[in-house]
Amino acid sequence: MGTPTARRVSAEPQRRLAIPGTNVSLTRRQLILGAAGVAAVAAAAVGSSIAEDHEAEEENANVLEVAADQVVTLDEFETLDAADCMEQIAELALPFHSLVWAGPGNLAVCLTPTKTSSPITKVGLVDLSASELELVTVLEGPVSIDARGYDILDVRCSDSGIVWVEANSYSGRWNVYHATLSGTSMGEPTLAEQGDREFDIPSVAAVGNRAFWQVLPISSTINPPDSVLKSAEFGSEDSVMALSSRGRMCTRPYAATEGVVVTPRADSSSVHYKLTLVNDTTFDVLDELTMPSAMAPLEAAYVGGRFSFAFDAIYDYGDGLSSLGTYAPISKGNSTKNATWFLFGRNPSAAPAWSGDWLIVKSTRSVSGVNLEDRTMFALDCPSHCDTFGDYLASSGTCDRIATYVHISTNDQEYTLLRTWRPL
Repeated sequence: MGTPTARRVSAEPQRRLAIPGTNVSLTRRQLILGAAGVAAVAAAAVGSSIAEDHEAEEENANVLEVAADQVVTLDEFETLDAADCMEQIAELALPFHSLVWAGPGNLAVCLTPTKTSSPITKVGLVDLSASELELVTVLEGPVSIDARGYDILDVRCSDSGIVWVEANSYSGRWNVYHATLSGTSMGEPTLAEQGDREFDIPSVAAVGNRAFWQVLPISSTINPPDSVLKSAEFGSEDSVMALSSRGRMCTRPYAATEGVVVTPRADSSSVHYKLTLVNDTTFDVLDELTMPSAMAPLEAAYVGGRFSFAFDAIYDYGDGLSSLGTYAPISKGNSTKNATWFLFGRNPSAAPAWSGDWLIVKSTRSVSGVNLEDRTMFALDCPSHCDTFGDYLASSGTCDRIATYVHISTNDQEYTLLRTWRPL
């Protein structure tokens, strides 16, 4: 039997910064598995076959299965006027090509470009609960001791703290820092971990009182080091391993209201990625969902009491899960059998969020809301003179308000427009 494959489809531009002049990859890499030859006598081979069949049954017992007739699409949803579903609360003009991330709390963190070559970015915070939004700069540049060549590449925050990554474009080294927050005031940075080209530059998340960072091995050999999700309380020099995975995890960590979502490899002989919700204080696994063999999600989230995941590929197997787009079960929970699933069939470029009764998803040019129970949807208006990818979803988790941002360029000015919304 041939190995199932996926047909790759071009995705919307990823909102991540590359490091020029290095061979450090910022993209996902799929683990490549080899096959080991086995020489044994006939009786041993029969016994091995029986054991493998039993193991395969165990592996597939909790794997997600969705038939084609268990999936509903946008064709079955009524389109509503966005003004009847969401209202804009506030807006703020940021430096052109700023990137914005917001979690379930009140704060959003912004990675803003500078007008110099060193540093190229700085970090600011916005209190989304304020009646008038204001950008407060908390990092004017990298804090690494040998600052030459270092830049801030990735950052996330909760209401309690901030975590960020600095990488050196000359040496390929990287540092993970975190600090406490009191409103939009930042405490002293704490160095959490250092690394080099043997590992991907870590992706980060901030949940509650803790910073999380995910360390993935560059190596794609048959026995690469484990992937590790690490964590530290904001401001503390002590860190712990929250979760590990044989080989490479599949997606970056996602900040949810209930904890942090990661996608380790299942402990099986075949390649199964397991969507996993981890408690942000005890690191207990609160929920998990095992994907079919070799299906690798681009994004994984936990919103509205359910897992959601996105594929940037079209598979030639998997029945109802074979399409490109963002999937979420209609009802809360993640039943692997007989559940009805929703497919938002647009090329994914961001993980979804949840607000009120709405699953919030980044569409081709706009940010859309989908009511899974009522089967209605809306699309937020996208301003004129914006980039081709349009409005972008900044929020993650289950939120009282949603943050979006769009890069706008006219003959007179260039800026990034941050807007906040709440459901009616």
